[in-house]
Amino acid sequence: MPKGASAAGVVDGSGSYVRYFGGTHNVCDSRGYIDYNQWNKVTYKGITGYVPEPCMVPFKP
Repeated sequence: MPKGASAAGVVDGSGSYVRYFGGTHNVCDSRGYIDYNQWNKVTYKGITGYVPEPCMVPFKP
């Protein structure tokens, strides 16, 4: 997913974002790998994956 792209957050039956806990990433301008414990499930152009929480910015319609 390119930087600055918009993606739809996936929600469960209660309206909460679907999340994954654990893992590492080297995205959002990090220098090296970062251990991070919260990833949000998103869909971008029909592809579903996970984005580290600190890399996301709330969408304002």
